Amino acid sequence: MKNSDGRTIRSVKHSALPVGLDVTRLTKSLFGFLCVGFVTLGLSAQQTPPSTVKLPDGTILRVVTAETLSSGTNHQNDIIHFKIADEVKVGNVVVIAKDAPAVGHIIDAEPKGRWGHSGKLAFSVDYATAVDGSNVRLKARSSQGGTDSKGAFMLGLSGAFIHGKDITIPKGTAINTYVDGDHEVTLHTAGS
Repeated sequence: MKNSDGRTIRSVKHSALPVGLDVTRLTKSLFGFLCVGFVTLGLSAQQTPPSTVKLPDGTILRVVTAETLSSGTNHQNDIIHFKIADEVKVGNVVVIAKDAPAVGHIIDAEPKGRWGHSGKLAFSVDYATAVDGSNVRLKARSSQGGTDSKGAFMLGLSGAFIHGKDITIPKGTAINTYVDGDHEVTLHTAGS
């Protein structure tokens, strides 16, 4: 090509790439690098298997009543609700959270009567909910070293020549219960 003065002009293509660089090889290398990066990211984002922690038999749990219980208003087989008063941990791992729900039922309820017959109220705290959503069976007393594994809380008063009274347990009353048998709690990690 010649300019208006008649001089020969050479056409030069300007490129950001250094002279002699093979663009095809560069593209393939970059593509391969990106593929390896995505595969690596994919592997690290895969779910890791959850681990479990054993909550041992006899572990103490403090529950609080979430409602008022009364021999005058409750009936046999009524479902009653509690909340966990304190975190339950195995080592440094929380297995039952504070304020987690716990459920029980009325075993027996008799309202007050005449001739000093006071009311009677028996109930159990059946289970609490662990951090993995499973139900942890509970019992009224620790039986470590013994054979008793079930129990109920039983309250009643007796007296002669006095008017009987209903048994009332106010909302928020703390009660100690115990884990009934070893229980595996599944812990979910951040990737699962």
